[in-house]
Amino acid sequence: MARELADKGIARELISTAMDEGYPAEKERKVLLELAQTRWARYINLDPIVRVRRTVSFLTRSGFSVSDAANVVRAVEREQKQEKSG
Repeated sequence: MARELADKGIARELISTAMDEGYPAEKERKVLLELAQTRWARYINLDPIVRVRRTVSFLTRSGFSVSDAANVVRAVEREQKQEKSG
């Protein structure tokens, strides 16, 4: 969302303030995790490397940073491995 606002010429400071108020970091993290889990489940039959790449790619196209997307996908992947072994 912030990227779209910047593309429309809105000042970064204004975007930052509005995003902090209306879309706090906790909410963004929750949305990111939910999207990652949903997409991860959709790619269940793919090779693990392809699954990770496609999930991260989807999240970055949705506006999340590469580092945030990669971190949450790793967390989802670890969670799934723990469920299988536990």
